Amino acid sequence: MKGIVRDEHFVQIRLRVFEEGTIPADLMTEKMDFKVSAGALRMFCVDCLAKVGLSQEDARTTADNLIFANLRGVDSHGVIRLKIYADRLRAGGIDCRARLRVVSQGAADALVDANNSMGQVAGVFGMKVSLGRAAESGFGIVAVRNSNHFGAAAYYAMMALEKGMIGFAATNSGPSMAPSGGRQARLGNNPLAIAVPAGKQLPIVLDMATGAVAWGKIFMAQQE
Repeated sequence: MKGIVRDEHFVQIRLRVFEEGTIPADLMTEKMDFKVSAGALRMFCVDCLAKVGLSQEDARTTADNLIFANLRGVDSHGVIRLKIYADRLRAGGIDCRARLRVVSQGAADALVDANNSMGQVAGVFGMKVSLGRAAESGFGIVAVRNSNHFGAAAYYAMMALEKGMIGFAATNSGPSMAPSGGRQARLGNNPLAIAVPAGKQLPIVLDMATGAVAWGKIFMAQQE
């Protein structure tokens, strides 16, 4: 499925329509686009994630991140990721009952151990800790270890906008780019996001990978 932004309340979903019964992929009949309420789709995601072991709270956090991406038109990080996450949770690749903890901290910094939790859960936890440090010290930076894919980075950077702060979020990734002059992947495309409040105007928000194209875009093209 693919979501396309139409307005702030609905996600447009593209589904391939099959005739009755089990039909091989090469016999698909047609495509159909329709709108679905973002709220209903969010609840569907929550139910799916809870079914494979996440708590309701963690399932809601993860689902919010997915729907956020679809509503921004970043379908590569939206609901299309639901099955990937569910498969990993079901296989035990992500600890659905992981407890996050702050293992060290200073006046403006902290280190969080996510204990192999959902990346979205770890991202929100880390950003909340960072915002708390910034409220006290004027600046806050938090590193999170032992986490997983955390979806759309802008989701976390934009959390700072609610506090009137500039937000920044970034993560490392597996090797996907060759260094200059090289032929084999050695560097991650390490996405980053920044969100800057602009008073009465819309905030400035940038969310990007550092490669020529995000892997998720290639994944979307493959699905299409």
